[in-house]
Amino acid sequence: MTNSLFFAVFSGLAILYLAWGWRILPREQWQVLASVPRTKQTDGSWQGVNFTYYGLLTANAYALSIFVYLLLTSSIHVPIGAAVLVLLISLFICVPASRWVARLVEGKQNTFTIGGASFLAILFLPLLITSLNLALPRFDGRPIPFLGTLAAISIAYAIGESLGRLACVSFGCCYGKPVDEAPSWIRPLFRNLNFRFEGPIKKASYEGKNENRPLVPVQAVTSTVLLATALIGIALFLAGHFAVSLLTTIGITQAWRLASEFLRADFRGTRKFTAYQWMAAGSVLYVTAVVVLSPASPVSIPSLSEGFSFINVGTILLVQGIWAATFIYTGRSTVTGSTLNLHVRNEQI
Repeated sequence: MTNSLFFAVFSGLAILYLAWGWRILPREQWQVLASVPRTKQTDGSWQGVNFTYYGLLTANAYALSIFVYLLLTSSIHVPIGAAVLVLLISLFICVPASRWVARLVEGKQNTFTIGGASFLAILFLPLLITSLNLALPRFDGRPIPFLGTLAAISIAYAIGESLGRLACVSFGCCYGKPVDEAPSWIRPLFRNLNFRFEGPIKKASYEGKNENRPLVPVQAVTSTVLLATALIGIALFLAGHFAVSLLTTIGITQAWRLASEFLRADFRGTRKFTAYQWMAAGSVLYVTAVVVLSPASPVSIPSLSEGFSFINVGTILLVQGIWAATFIYTGRSTVTGSTLNLHVRNEQI
């Protein structure tokens, strides 16, 4: 009963959240959340630092995906300390890597790539869990279920990227090709269902020169595909099919990443078959090999009623802390600026 209720409530709220974002986030006023005065100018105005909805929506996606990861790992009796350790090491590597890989592939200092960060995570997480399982018994810790934990991580990743694509809609990045330049068989699909980004500081406007032009809503399609994938992964996970859940979530998310690159118009490197597409293809092969070579282990059916036991003051503060750090790291805009004039409203005195 708990499993079915969670599945229904989670999927319903996620669909509503995405639908809300697709409708309003392309608008100009949904890019900058706040401007903070920083340097006073000689004319009395202030140069401000912008904090964006990109950061807020990214932080929301991180927080929810972490919640789902901790819930699923707790439902298969992964010790909370071990689950948190895997989480923190992953974030320590992947969050900075989202900038490093973009800098390496795209040659840009101030952008992020989920594709590059997820590729690194896929590579090192099986090695990390294996290493921890070799060390934990020495400290009287229980081994971490290998495939179950990897499946939980892959589901959380699919959820995080699905909901995180709303951040791209807000900033106007990761944008699709103009509908009238898309392949002929695609144009009828998006003649009425498209994104029109408003405002000159949306990335689709200043980089792609596509302000108010109908674009293929690749971010929305990505969100839909990845949310559906995550829900399939959760259903398989809750049935105890960890290997199938892992292969399904990684297989579909990476296959879609490979395919969706052909619908995108933002700069993705100089090669026709991009580095991110090579990473996606390599990820599928690597995870398949990991599943085939992993040793057989006893399978227990997850119980979300037990999984919710992970919620306590410590984990709540942990998730809140990660949310705040993510917002500050990804939300402080380095490619937009603002000029502020502060004054007293005499009519309100």
